[in-house]
Amino acid sequence: SDTVRAPIVLAGCAPDHLATMLPEDRRAAFLEPYAHRDRSLTLMMASFLLDRPGTELGITAYSTVLIPGWMTGLKDLRPAAALAADAPGARMPGMTVVDYGQIDAGLPGQGPAPVSATMLDRLDNWQGRPEAEYRAHKERWLAAIVATLDAEWPRFAGAVRFADLATARTMAHYLGTPDGALYGFAPRPPPRPG
Repeated sequence: SDTVRAPIVLAGCAPDHLATMLPEDRRAAFLEPYAHRDRSLTLMMASFLLDRPGTELGITAYSTVLIPGWMTGLKDLRPAAALAADAPGARMPGMTVVDYGQIDAGLPGQGPAPVSATMLDRLDNWQGRPEAEYRAHKERWLAAIVATLDAEWPRFAGAVRFADLATARTMAHYLGTPDGALYGFAPRPPPRPG
């Protein structure tokens, strides 16, 4: 392997990954400024190809936020992210549904534009499961999401030609982000004056 020395290094990866590329004696000092920072949230996203445009099913906007009745404030976001640890039940997380057919998204291909449903997730909802159990758990959640969308827009379930669920584990694997953190570090409120 080659060693390259530079006064400044710009990297587009998570600090945790960059640290593994540094000499061992430099890693701790490099990671120290990040040690107190919480990681951002992660998501799961169901993607759907339909046999007709979403508008024919009653979807009237590019983006629709579905908030279940049990969620009454910001305090409910953390419990919503933990729901996928168990089988779907009476409580579903809030979700943002996007109908890409509502705008000129520039997506190639024939047929109606895709629709997606995105919700909060946590990597530990999916980690440690044997592969067959992981896939079965994913399918149960995908079915529950379809049922939620069908309750909002009757005939949605019957219009689904293809569906897939990208979980927090998917995000961590394909994006290489620690804990599947999609946005790097969690935002912090600015310090209070005074």
